[in-house]
Amino acid sequence: SVPWITDGKHTGIVKALSDSSNPFHDKAIEWLRAKQAELSVKKIVTAAETGIKKIFLESIKDFSPNAYKNANRESWVFAGFLNEDVTLRPVFYAYRQAVNKLSGFQKAERIEGLGKDVFLFRFTFSNKKPVYVVWCEQGKKQISLDVNCKYAEMEKVITEKDVTNSSPEIIRPKNGKVTFVVDSTPVFVTCH
Repeated sequence: SVPWITDGKHTGIVKALSDSSNPFHDKAIEWLRAKQAELSVKKIVTAAETGIKKIFLESIKDFSPNAYKNANRESWVFAGFLNEDVTLRPVFYAYRQAVNKLSGFQKAERIEGLGKDVFLFRFTFSNKKPVYVVWCEQGKKQISLDVNCKYAEMEKVITEKDVTNSSPEIIRPKNGKVTFVVDSTPVFVTCH
């Protein structure tokens, strides 16, 4: 998953991504890789909620701009999990997080009522407490979840280069609720 930037409306970003001598190249790469990690987890979560049982990776490496006619007009030329030197991109670690947090779920459901820009999903399991995945598409928003647990761990999806693991933040419930702030980067909230 990568943002659809080859639509003709984002030529400045595409030029910066495609030219390592462009003064905005590094910043554009950083932005793209963060969005790629975010979007991949969002797609996994929303697909699970609709009942999809398996997800297959399409692009381990970026497509060549010459792979087929008009390939250079599609965002797939930036969609790989690996860099050219075979180092892993943030999307790999984000994908691994999702697999580690959500494997074996029995049910995935979207929970409404937190606003049109907030996406909250609860994953339930037969052998452990629920895991929530939440993000806000516009700006930042404080979220309060009713939970039945002693404490929760909040772990933001990995979106940065050279970060291979994230450290969860411990949140203690107050009056049965955990409260935290979210933005466009999904977070996993694991109840214990």
